[in-house]
Amino acid sequence: MINSRINSLKNFLIKLDYKGHDPFDLPNSLFFKFIPFNWYYLQLLVSKFGSRIAPDWLRKLLLVPLIEDPKTYSCSYFSYLLNGEDSNSNEMIKRLLSISKKDEIGIYWGYDFNWPTLDGTTNKKGDSTIVPGSFAMLALSVESILKNDEKLNLQLISSANYLSLIHISEPTRPY
Repeated sequence: MINSRINSLKNFLIKLDYKGHDPFDLPNSLFFKFIPFNWYYLQLLVSKFGSRIAPDWLRKLLLVPLIEDPKTYSCSYFSYLLNGEDSNSNEMIKRLLSISKKDEIGIYWGYDFNWPTLDGTTNKKGDSTIVPGSFAMLALSVESILKNDEKLNLQLISSANYLSLIHISEPTRPY
């Protein structure tokens, strides 16, 4: 029974090309693009409504696009790895790296939507955030250890440096 459910989930992910909705992605709707980025409370209201109340059919009605998410790629990586599906696990690592962002400090991952933070600010679409970055780094860590891949090691170090310099050294920065 569990294997049939796992296979159903795998087929669903493949059908959607591993893209989907995030509970907080409602601000990506074409109908909410009018909301100025710095309108924190309205951004928060839309985001929380999307995460707590809005069903999937409403996202479709509001034309919220499917997004790529480092968490999906990372979890899929581990599933494929545990099932011995090397080509699929390699593909997830490639996808993780392809959606990473890079600046002079290092590489990082963010959410594909604006989202309000607990400190009264709003993170811009694509800004570095700890959760997707941590998921990606965990998958890269395991892959780096298994493959002893110097290029992956350097990318992992770059990402760790980025998180430590941007998020840990700047405790007031939104996560």
